[in-house]
Amino acid sequence: DKDTEVRRKVATNPNTPTTSLEILSQDSMAEVRTAVAANQNSNVIVLEQLGQDEKVEVRRAVAKNPNAPVSIRESLKDLLDLPYVPRYVPKLSPTLSGLSRIYKPDTDDLPTLLSEYAQSDNDFVRFVTLMHPLTPVDSIRECCQSLFWQERYAVAENSSTPGEIRQQLTNDSNRIVRATAKANL
Repeated sequence: DKDTEVRRKVATNPNTPTTSLEILSQDSMAEVRTAVAANQNSNVIVLEQLGQDEKVEVRRAVAKNPNAPVSIRESLKDLLDLPYVPRYVPKLSPTLSGLSRIYKPDTDDLPTLLSEYAQSDNDFVRFVTLMHPLTPVDSIRECCQSLFWQERYAVAENSSTPGEIRQQLTNDSNRIVRATAKANL
């Protein structure tokens, strides 16, 4: 199969025949070879071969396989002490990194958290916060004169924005902000 995930799942399946595991042990993708190395149905020849794989995660899987010969496990035991470093470490999204903390409904007061979010360095976080109807009026007041028209637009669009602020935004320098403020009066 061309799909790596399918090959990996086949290699993980304890019912996969050893002949198929032998073929999968030659796979170009390390995650498939790692699954073969961890499979307890893999034969000694395959485990010996994978015990010399270029990828440490494959060799580590052989070392953890209880069916691997003691001599192979002994030669690879040092790998078990090494910290596991995943090949792919997801980067924190810019939006999430712009949040001071993540909302926890059981313990957080949403308006208080929205006040914090309104102070974020991330433009998108501020924009979405200013659109939220539970954003405190103090935060809305602070941002109604923002240099960024998108933030003033969000204030004009927010259903909780007081009428006097909306009235002020009907004279905004940006036509989208003006139109939104007028439409929501």
